[in-house]
Amino acid sequence: LEVPVAMRADLLMPYLNGKTKSIVARLDPDVAKDFDALCKVILAEYKLSPTQYLHYFNTCNRLDTETNTMFGTRLKALLMQYIERGKSIKTLINSLS
Repeated sequence: LEVPVAMRADLLMPYLNGKTKSIVARLDPDVAKDFDALCKVILAEYKLSPTQYLHYFNTCNRLDTETNTMFGTRLKALLMQYIERGKSIKTLINSLS
């Protein structure tokens, strides 16, 4: 299932908490509609480190309301954020062992 790029930011909004919604409300409307830019702003605001992403990945449990596919997608997203935030391959390898 491929979600159209133009709809991604809008579909994300109902799932944001109060703090994140207030961050989005202060953004330029063009940034708020661009899913990738919106994600970068939100992640920068929370300043999550690679170690935090690894912790979330390792402690992640499937929710009762989630399908296995949804859970797998969430795990993949956490792992990808962990890899993107890693400073180097050596840092990533050291933190995984």
